[in-house]
Amino acid sequence: MATQGNSDGSIVIDTALDTKGFDKGSNELLNAIRSLTKEITRVGKLIETTFTGYEKSVTGSDTKVKQLESTIADLEAKVNSLKATIADLQ
Repeated sequence: MATQGNSDGSIVIDTALDTKGFDKGSNELLNAIRSLTKEITRVGKLIETTFTGYEKSVTGSDTKVKQLESTIADLEAKVNSLKATIADLQ
């Protein structure tokens, strides 16, 4: 048979995979995940700040409401005292 050069009649199949596209795609996916992680962290901090401010606001409001209730109770007592005085004068 023909034995020219280095040919022995066998078929060689190159099985190496071209991973350039996969590498690029996986890097893009990794960057997207990192970006999403940063955004979730940012939003989490905003939510935490919002509720921390809300908590302080509610606590301050609670104190003010208690002060107003005390003032109203004092005024009611004075009104009742004035009513009694007026009733005594009549």
